[in-house]
Amino acid sequence: MRQGAEYFLEPALPAQRRYEAPRAYFVDDASAAEVGARFGYSAPTVHQVAAELRAGPPL
Repeated sequence: MRQGAEYFLEPALPAQRRYEAPRAYFVDDASAAEVGARFGYSAPTVHQVAAELRAGPPL
């Protein structure tokens, strides 16, 4: 991993966590439990975010 990767692996800003969490779920194929533990969400919240994204892009 390159220097600076921690910015993406440990996002500090709420807006960045809202982006990185579903990205990890969809792109990295991480489980909802893994994503929740990593970004501070519950697994049901990760599933809810995933369902909202599947329903259509956010406005």
